[in-house]
Amino acid sequence: IKSVLIPKGRQDLRFYSLTQTIHEKEHGSVLDYGCGLGHLYPFINKNFPNLEYEGVDIVNEFIDENKKKVRKCNKIS
Repeated sequence: IKSVLIPKGRQDLRFYSLTQTIHEKEHGSVLDYGCGLGHLYPFINKNFPNLEYEGVDIVNEFIDENKKKVRKCNKIS
C-alpha cells in the first residue's frame, strides 16, 4: 500500500503526455474516473487553473484520504 500513497517519479511525465492537447488557458473540466488518491488533481490545478477537476473512485479508503489531503476540493468522491 505504501507505493500507492507515494507518486511515482515519472508521474508528471505521464500527466504531461495525457494533457498535451489541452491549452493552458482552456476552460472545461476533467473527469478522473478511477482517480485513486487524486494525484492528477494538483497537476491539473497547477498547470490548467481554468479547468475544473472531478475525481471519482469506488475505494472508500482512497476517497477518505483524498478528502484529508484536498480539503478545498470536495468533488473527489
